[in-house]
Amino acid sequence: MPLVSVILPNYNYSQYLKQRIDSILNQTIQDIEVIMLDDCSTDNSLNIMEQYQKQDARIVAVVRNQTNSGSPFQQWSKGIKMAKGKYIWIAEADDYADRTFLETIIEVFSKNKNIVLAKSSSHMVDETGTLLNKDYDHWKSRGLKPDSVCLYDQKQFAKMQYMRNHIYNASCVVFRRDAIKDTFFNDLSYHFSGDWLFWTHIGTEGLTAEVNKRLNYFRFHESSTTHTGAYKAFLEDIEILSIMQKEFDTNFFQNLWRKHKLFRRLKRMGFDAIQIQTIKGKIKENL
Repeated sequence: MPLVSVILPNYNYSQYLKQRIDSILNQTIQDIEVIMLDDCSTDNSLNIMEQYQKQDARIVAVVRNQTNSGSPFQQWSKGIKMAKGKYIWIAEADDYADRTFLETIIEVFSKNKNIVLAKSSSHMVDETGTLLNKDYDHWKSRGLKPDSVCLYDQKQFAKMQYMRNHIYNASCVVFRRDAIKDTFFNDLSYHFSGDWLFWTHIGTEGLTAEVNKRLNYFRFHESSTTHTGAYKAFLEDIEILSIMQKEFDTNFFQNLWRKHKLFRRLKRMGFDAIQIQTIKGKIKENL
């Protein structure tokens, strides 16, 4: 059994694949299996994957969908079910990692058997790999020190998560395969926000570790999401929050309703009056 199963889901990211695959195969931890999943790409992604598979036996599968699934989470689900490792790393195709990413994260797991999920901090890069002045980890405002490790129990992590999804990029996360319950696969049926619920549910199985070291390179793409897409995502977020509220006994929606500036922000996001009224209605249903 390999120590780590690396799942590489891809759709039309051939321009980043070599850097991504090299950053996986060149990890200082070599006891890995790599499962490559292509979601019916129209570029030469499949060719690149197959060439790497011929050169490295650790690439145990290259699987191409005959039709595009329309959701990266369906690829996650497929890969997790194929995985045989003790730990799983979903390494998204457009990101890349420091060579010591796995070594550092696995060392944290080894020090506490109750950890089920661990994440590193990230550098943000643009399409060309240039470092961006963006910070999704917020060390300073959260009072965190570089190279420190923070542990959160189930309640602490759930509280963090129902404020917002603190795990903003799958590539910075490693989790234990035995922490996955069959019901967690339902989370991945969502189109936009399935990861939010998925990470939260894994966190209920034990401790979550936050490694305050930038070992992941998160590729930031300028958003091309339409207003329709953003609107659908917002409605899905409300559904996710509704599930969290029931499971974790929070008063999130009461607090959200009191913050009327939320609805002013929706106008700035380009939602029309009917869309805003629908969102208000969905929130009121959960009060």
